[in-house]
Amino acid sequence: MGIQSNSTIATAILTIDLDALQHNYKCLEKFRQTECAAVIKANAYGLGMAEIHNCLKKQGCTTFFVATLQEGIELRQLDGQSKIYILNGLHQNAEKYFIKYFLSPVLKSVQELEKWIYLCHSDNRNYPAAVHIETGINRFGIPIDELSDAVIESAKKSIKDLLIMSHLACADDETNPSNNKQLNAFCAFKKRYPELRYSLCNSAAFMLSEAYNFDIARLGIALYGVNPFKNGHCVLQEELRCVASLHCPIAQIKIIKKHESVGYGNTWTAKEDTPIAIIAAGYADGISLCASNKATLSIKGYPLPILGRVSMDMTVLSLVDVPQKYWKCGELVEVFGQYNAIENYAKASSSHAHEVLTRIGKRIIRHYVT
Repeated sequence: MGIQSNSTIATAILTIDLDALQHNYKCLEKFRQTECAAVIKANAYGLGMAEIHNCLKKQGCTTFFVATLQEGIELRQLDGQSKIYILNGLHQNAEKYFIKYFLSPVLKSVQELEKWIYLCHSDNRNYPAAVHIETGINRFGIPIDELSDAVIESAKKSIKDLLIMSHLACADDETNPSNNKQLNAFCAFKKRYPELRYSLCNSAAFMLSEAYNFDIARLGIALYGVNPFKNGHCVLQEELRCVASLHCPIAQIKIIKKHESVGYGNTWTAKEDTPIAIIAAGYADGISLCASNKATLSIKGYPLPILGRVSMDMTVLSLVDVPQKYWKCGELVEVFGQYNAIENYAKASSSHAHEVLTRIGKRIIRHYVT
């Protein structure tokens, strides 16, 4: 993966390997006999909606999920043909935009479902939509006991390509019994209406078992080569490639004297004279405040522990375990990537990869390579 650094403009570079993304999509598509849709909400997990969408569409992806109506409109302006689902449902008084841009709401209440059915009737059109049923995560979704046969029959007649969806609460924990409990609830609903199309799995559930796959898999974090399980081994771990890597050039090098402290609050004090590197990126750029005194970055695989509190615009690192040939301004420090897996960085920062990627700041230069 090539990295371009221009120290005159870049305090950090997020490199996105589109070849790796294509490779991952192909691997995931071959793994199961189900349609692989892409979840590209939150600016495609911070990596750039337009670039990620274009790359995946070239690989044959024709169904995309985003969170908000605004994201859906932006995506439709890039893509006039693919199916686009809006996960947050039917925004109030925004029906005309769903129709204008041919977007499919994921209906999250009986009221939204009835409103969409009414719209189909009044326009004498069969507009597409999905229905999110609640099976145990208790976020957006319609409790199954609120869906009468009459409502579902009306939806079947009125809504084009009606998709029934739900979402697992603990798919990233392979041993959690709630996964099977939710699966049973979902299957019981499917048994009532076997002629409809169904979607239950995200990246983790997709790999957890074929039983969770149904008609459409909603793939997100796995597309970027990230292990979706918080503790377990990913079955495709050896095949999926790292897509995103974040690097920051060293901006200054100093020696901190014994008993001197670093950063706000004096939360780290040197026990001996300590060489440090300072990078001009901090929590405004996506290096979490929670990484303070806990996470470790890297130069060519050599560890650089974070010293003191991460600031808005800079982070201090220890050079104790780094060969002196790398002690120079402009040398690239890897926050996560080839040497420092994003899962490890996220765990050390009391976070997870989804949050790490989506919180990468606007000041970071996105550099796409193929």
